Amino acid sequence: HIDAVFTGHSQDVTCVTAPKDLLFFVSGSRDCSIRVWVTKECKLMTVLRRHQLTVTCLSLTEDNKRLISGSYDKTVRIWALNHGIQEKVIEIGEKVTSLAVTQQSRMIITGSMDAKIRLWNLEQLSAKEEATLAGHTDGITCLVAHPDGKLLISGSYDGKIIMWNLNECVQERFLEGHDSTVTCLCLTRDNAKIVSASSNNEIKVWNAEIGSHSDEIFGKHGGIVSVKFDRSNTDRLFTLGIDRNITVWHRPSHSPLSTFGKSSGGHTERVTGMVVTSNGQEVYTCSMDKTIIGWNVEDQKIIKTLYGHESCVSDIHLLPGDEWLLSASEDRTARLWNLENGKDEVIFRGHTDIISCITSTHNKELVFTGSLDRTISMWVNPKNTGKKKGDTKTDEQTQLAQEVVTAEFIFLKHSAAIVCLAVS
Repeated sequence: HIDAVFTGHSQDVTCVTAPKDLLFFVSGSRDCSIRVWVTKECKLMTVLRRHQLTVTCLSLTEDNKRLISGSYDKTVRIWALNHGIQEKVIEIGEKVTSLAVTQQSRMIITGSMDAKIRLWNLEQLSAKEEATLAGHTDGITCLVAHPDGKLLISGSYDGKIIMWNLNECVQERFLEGHDSTVTCLCLTRDNAKIVSASSNNEIKVWNAEIGSHSDEIFGKHGGIVSVKFDRSNTDRLFTLGIDRNITVWHRPSHSPLSTFGKSSGGHTERVTGMVVTSNGQEVYTCSMDKTIIGWNVEDQKIIKTLYGHESCVSDIHLLPGDEWLLSASEDRTARLWNLENGKDEVIFRGHTDIISCITSTHNKELVFTGSLDRTISMWVNPKNTGKKKGDTKTDEQTQLAQEVVTAEFIFLKHSAAIVCLAVS
């Protein structure tokens, strides 16, 4: 739910800051301007114009009377918010990418593209830097000052996080674990942990005292498409990413056990769904490339590829027993696959638009599909005969012709597209 929209900038908004009471907030933009907004009244208070290039970072002093801004124009500017005037310009000499202000507003700390961190005395408003911290090998992306004023944490394009002792202006420790740009940093409310994020969608939580990462929030795919628990082993979790990789995680340690899919001759287009067999030994994935692929988790190789759909496979569902697989597609059909022979033995036809989701009852008797045509269809499963693996029948008896099934019942109450289904 959006409470309000503030408009006024003519280009991208690049940074925002606000006091704890949220009575106002400040925004910076690629249009080189800074705007101060009254939160409750949803109106513009003032516009600050002096920067010549993109405003990249903003920070308020502790008393909220001053605003510090940094820019690609290689300057840091200090503003008196009560009067809306610029008090001081500090020439940095390099593009400014990040800012921090220490408690009691005694020090401004700037990070820039030359991989340097500079400390400035705010009380004296001196244009002379107090110290320079060197340790990163690429541009600084983010800075966080500890409330005690003794510790600074920095992130960089080099993928490193450094903890600095501000009293002595020396490095205390490196936090290594990210393998791409550190995009943002923050401290937890109790200041006991550091949370970091990187450009490969990874988030780490670190112990601020000893510098080890104690937790990791899953997400190294560039976006998660599906998450499934291993029902045979509660210590394992499966994720499927937009990068077309399946990752098997060890849940207690939050560490990856294996990753496979993209480099194993798998899907050629974006993946859309995943299911895991009850024994945790096989995974099936579906894709916009019109196929369903079965994987052996142990050797990470393809077991089988199911062909039949004429458009993107949007969802899949395993029937209890892991012998049959349901699929839904943008070709407006749903299909029932015999996983033993890899054939789509039943086609469910009737929807007039994309089928987005599919599920079944636990006894396998009924199949339900949801569609962009705004209907839910209920189908009788013609293969729910009670036959189990090991039953002796002739090849002629078991190789049945493909069946086309029409809906048993259609639910017509939704006023928009159906996107997900569940059966109790």
